[in-house]
Amino acid sequence: MAGAWSLMEHADGEAHEAGRPRQRRRTPAAAASPQQHREQEAWPGGGEGLGFLQRLSLGSGSAAEPEAPPAGGDRHKKRTRTALAGAAAEEEHRLGGPKTMQPLAVAAVSALSVYYGLKGVLGGYQQLRRRNLRHLLRTVPPALEALGATYWVDFGSLLGAHREGDVIAHDNDADVVVLNPDWDALLSGLRAALPQFRVFFVAPSEDRSIRWIRLLHGVGVMDVYGGYDARRGAEPGMISIPQGHGDLCDIPSRLVFPLGSLKFRGVGVAAPGDVHGALSHRYGPDYMVPRYMDKGKDVVEQNKAYARILALLGKVGLRV
Repeated sequence: MAGAWSLMEHADGEAHEAGRPRQRRRTPAAAASPQQHREQEAWPGGGEGLGFLQRLSLGSGSAAEPEAPPAGGDRHKKRTRTALAGAAAEEEHRLGGPKTMQPLAVAAVSALSVYYGLKGVLGGYQQLRRRNLRHLLRTVPPALEALGATYWVDFGSLLGAHREGDVIAHDNDADVVVLNPDWDALLSGLRAALPQFRVFFVAPSEDRSIRWIRLLHGVGVMDVYGGYDARRGAEPGMISIPQGHGDLCDIPSRLVFPLGSLKFRGVGVAAPGDVHGALSHRYGPDYMVPRYMDKGKDVVEQNKAYARILALLGKVGLRV
């Protein structure tokens, strides 16, 4: 009877246990997940997934199975992937720094090479042009005297001869003025006297009164302008030198006549009688101070496109 009763109690116990909902056993991995999360949060850089990977690779030092990933499933995997992507991006940025800088360094070196190469080319061109201009200024004035022309050096050539005894380093042409010229006779005479040069008319407009003679020697250019006094319609007391710039190139007769002379590299050339007055009139009282691309009173020439471009290049050390 006692045995039967015991069997009945055992059956009731099993039935009672069967009636209760079964509780899911927490695996060691699930129980450890709070600790793992604390370790992941403490990992430098916030890489939650890196601590888990480290435990996977190192294990517990035994041959036991590696721990299962913590509960959380897809959410944990997403955090792990995000952490790994962040770490990879950080490493790529660290390693990519020099690679990013390398093209910039190459570009900088290339730019400097071009700059100094261009500067060297311009320096050679300037030296050649200066030699050609010297030759023109030593050769053309004697030819003008032989032709009976009344002339004088003027503008930048007068400034260079007086201030430096030479052609200005960056002057782009030589300038001579002939009083009341007979253009056709002068052109023929210069061509016959100077066959080594190209000699031709320059007419910048349809106005036949605005023209001059140009001589070319290599890369050197000399312009022979006409200077007209009152006998040729100029304002009394003025020498009109038409270049299409209005009266900006005109000069008082008293500063020019009577003519004087000065030495240019061993050759005597005619010059205005009052050199200081003529240069002050054209370039201001401080004309002895060199200024690159200074056209003085001739603001029309100063504002031409070529002059403005050359002035800008000069500011970065590229003087033509």
